[in-house]
Amino acid sequence: MIREYAVDPEAIYRNLDSLQRFLSDFNAEKGRVIAAIPRKWFEVQEEAVKAKAEEMGLGPIAQNNVMDKLIKINEISLVKGYTIPRDKVVWFDQAAHVKERAIINGIMSTRFCSENQIYDYANLLEHSPESWEIDNTQSVERVAANMADAISNSLRIATTVFYVDPYFNPGENRFVAPLLAFIQKMQLGRCKTITIHTTTGLNRQRSDFTRDLLQIVKPDLPIGFTVKLFVWQPAQLHDRYILTKNVGYSFGHGLDQDTYNNALNVNINRISETARELEFGNFSVKDDLNDNVISVTGE
Repeated sequence: MIREYAVDPEAIYRNLDSLQRFLSDFNAEKGRVIAAIPRKWFEVQEEAVKAKAEEMGLGPIAQNNVMDKLIKINEISLVKGYTIPRDKVVWFDQAAHVKERAIINGIMSTRFCSENQIYDYANLLEHSPESWEIDNTQSVERVAANMADAISNSLRIATTVFYVDPYFNPGENRFVAPLLAFIQKMQLGRCKTITIHTTTGLNRQRSDFTRDLLQIVKPDLPIGFTVKLFVWQPAQLHDRYILTKNVGYSFGHGLDQDTYNNALNVNINRISETARELEFGNFSVKDDLNDNVISVTGE
């Protein structure tokens, strides 16, 4: 439900229509994020806006609006951390280098080559990337592998992952199996910690969480991967989410696996950026020391 593209500045700033379309097309809320190519991505965009403002007819107010949107993209919808050799100085060479080594769904540029997933951004009506239009909701079987596959790209690019489920029980496989499936997808990226937020409902006590995390979850964790768990009061949590700094998903029928015959599919919904920011902020307030987190790490 997230796709990542490299976007050529020449394709963005060739005219006002391309710029306006870019600012609308690319944000995590719509399911499209951008590879940070070059590494100083924001500085390049800032320079391009200044250089092309007069040509595109951007007055001071319009320039400020463009910069505000670029700042938001830089904060939420940019995938950073790619290593690019110093001898790759041309943007297109940098993008091709990254695409050979990473999971990028296409290069948006001023040329077209279907074999190499290069697309002319001005002519997507004729040639567009596969699954360019991305639904907000995906219905999948309520099994661990399918649930993880649906949001695998989001987990791969995440730098922080909150796993919110008021019913989470590390003593039951129907909860542990999806957790481990999500962690497996995270192993493809850089984030090596997942933070669970749950409650003490259904007769579960803090000691139960501690025991089950140590005895059941920890043995199956990848080496060096950490699971943190915070326990809230039952009335404080209701909805089930996976939240990152880029995107948030709600799980309509729950985050637990349910494999019996005729089990309902789970509807995974990519929530709005306003909702993601609010919920992410709510769960960011928990402090490892003051809230006495339970933590286990794979060995």
